[in-house]
Amino acid sequence: MSQNFAEIAKEITIAAIEKGAIVFPGKGTYASVEELNKYNHMRAQEISKLYKTIALSVNDVMLGNFKVETEQE
Repeated sequence: MSQNFAEIAKEITIAAIEKGAIVFPGKGTYASVEELNKYNHMRAQEISKLYKTIALSVNDVMLGNFKVETEQE
């Protein structure tokens, strides 16, 4: 089964969210729909940033453009 980098990045992003890689502020009672929309928009932006980072990295790996960093003493 062959997947493109976008599908791989999507799966990694979903797994990261499920495992708690993105910690969102606690859910609370919102005084208005506008406050809830603002909170949801903030969450969507954080997920978008994470996906973009993962997608770029996965694409680099698939193209063979990656570096392995090693610790040197």
